[in-house]
Amino acid sequence: MSLRIYNTLTRALEDFSPLEPGHVRMYVCGVTVYDLCHVGHARAYVAFDVVQRWLKTSGLRVTFVRNITDIEDKIIRRSVENGETVRSLTDRMIGEMHRDFDALGVARPDHEPRATDYVPQMLDIVRKLEDKGLAYRAGGDVNYAVRRFPGYGKLSGKSLDELHAGERVAVLDGKDDPLDFVLWKAAKPDEPAEAQWDGAYGKGRPGWHIECSAMSCELLGETFDIHGGGADLQFPHHENEIAQSEGANGVPLAKVWMHNGFVNIDNEKMSKSLGNFFTIREVLGKFDAETLRFFIVRAHYRSPLNYSDVHLDDARGSLKRLYTALDLVAPAAVTVDWNDPHAARFKAAMDNDFATPEAVAVLFELAAEVNRTRSAERAGLLKALGATLNLLQGDPKAFLRAGATLDEATILERIEARAAAKKAKDFAAADAIRRELLAQGIVLKDAATGTTGGRTVSPAAAAPGGLVTPEYWDEARKYLTRRDRVMKRLIPQFGTACLQSRGDAFTTLARSIVGQQISVKAAQSVWDKFAGLPRRMTPANVLKLKVDDMRGAGLSARKIEYWSTGAALRFGRDPRRCLARHAGRGHHCRAGRHPRHRPLDGRDVPHLPSHAAQRAAARRRRPDHRHQQELFLGRPGQPQRRAGGGRRRNPYCSVATWYIWRSLDPLPVAY
Repeated sequence: MSLRIYNTLTRALEDFSPLEPGHVRMYVCGVTVYDLCHVGHARAYVAFDVVQRWLKTSGLRVTFVRNITDIEDKIIRRSVENGETVRSLTDRMIGEMHRDFDALGVARPDHEPRATDYVPQMLDIVRKLEDKGLAYRAGGDVNYAVRRFPGYGKLSGKSLDELHAGERVAVLDGKDDPLDFVLWKAAKPDEPAEAQWDGAYGKGRPGWHIECSAMSCELLGETFDIHGGGADLQFPHHENEIAQSEGANGVPLAKVWMHNGFVNIDNEKMSKSLGNFFTIREVLGKFDAETLRFFIVRAHYRSPLNYSDVHLDDARGSLKRLYTALDLVAPAAVTVDWNDPHAARFKAAMDNDFATPEAVAVLFELAAEVNRTRSAERAGLLKALGATLNLLQGDPKAFLRAGATLDEATILERIEARAAAKKAKDFAAADAIRRELLAQGIVLKDAATGTTGGRTVSPAAAAPGGLVTPEYWDEARKYLTRRDRVMKRLIPQFGTACLQSRGDAFTTLARSIVGQQISVKAAQSVWDKFAGLPRRMTPANVLKLKVDDMRGAGLSARKIEYWSTGAALRFGRDPRRCLARHAGRGHHCRAGRHPRHRPLDGRDVPHLPSHAAQRAAARRRRPDHRHQQELFLGRPGQPQRRAGGGRRRNPYCSVATWYIWRSLDPLPVAY
């Protein structure tokens, strides 16, 4: 499959081939350096970092240019406020930008031109435009006549009557048309001398839009392969770039235009003008850099990105799943064989407009296989594929231990205090110490030789309570393996992970279906979301997550609508009863009316039913064979006639939800 890229200019997914065979020339609009970079910058430059890394992985030579705007109204205003020179301010902010981008693993571009070094080239473009009648003088300014360029609006897809002047360029007196924009600004008396240049139009400085036209043309040529930037630059900045460059040179500026999606805060676009933004430095004070990069990479670059601490907690929990697999088995040094099934699916995803969500799903498939097979080669492939996204290159143990705030001495002291409380039969105090350590990301492991602090987990991912005791879990495993042949195979494989990871029975049972009864991609997504949520789960959450999985996997709107309206939206009244109905179980299990459903603590271990009672209950609740086939095929049921009249609808239930329900039904899970 050849590389395909969505072209904003044509609004279509197109096969990509560089203008010069084997060589891609790419330009991305850079930062205006007057303040620290924010999360919107991180989203854009991580996205295009992934693009240029994949182009190189595909065997192409890449010349990557990302400019720096170091002369602009905001920069002049900030330098005056700070009482420092423009050069001092921009040098300092460029250093801070590099510090942030280096932390996020964003590679330095091949060329990083500063606008102030290309003023002569800008003046040359202005002269060409004036000679062609596309620019006119107004006092000391030079403006671009938008209505004289016939192709204006082709990138944004709007007519001239629908367009408005850009937010960053004020509508000044002396313009022939409000849409006209400035190419050269006359110097103002109160502006510093270092922000003024001599030219054919008198002392002044370049407009914002002309900068990129000059730098891209000088470094990449009049026409190059890819021009990228944020969706907020599509109009007016990129529209004006096209008008300037194509008006002056008479050839297309770029073959492909790429734009990354917005970052939203509470479903509102993040921007400095609205005041709802977070700097990269602020985010890195709470989360590690790889978690932030993974949070950005796992979303498609063109989709909106909803930012919150909850989403970053979830991203860290997801990334921890991958590092756990690498911690389990030391990765072998491997060269990626793109004919390998996992590598082939990864490549197909990336070749389809850099579809990182699908590529990340392949990484989770590999992690599940590593957990199952303990294969060093599979672990090596996982790490090698992650390297193409600049992920999973850190030390797994260091990543998994990040977030614990207690030192070893304090941990040992708390373990000894817990042992003393258990010896004194003060089990409430012992459980309180266990929960305290769990909240700090420390999982205690009780053994015949004593208690030790186990693998560290993120405090955000730690279960808030309601843990199942080892004694009960052991008994429950035996019960499940007798009753269900699927669980008989899965429990020995995943059951002990309950106490080794978080001790949350619900989470462990969700994990037990990973890569087994449903597609690996969907199953890994289910487990990923279960493990990353810092709260107890309910059947309503199960269905909500499944609907989210279906939407994320691009399944049909019919199925999503069926689940949303037929299951998830009716959970408010009786979750267990509704889930039982949709799982084809009838009304045998009513919410909270069975002693097996009451909450647990460490001292209340209910007696499990006898084997005969289990068989009798199974017979009462067993669906007929044809109905069960319908459930496992995962198709929405069609209305059918009952033998005695009336209508019946075979309920639809995914295998994931079916097995979660069957597994949880006999367990006294603490909700």
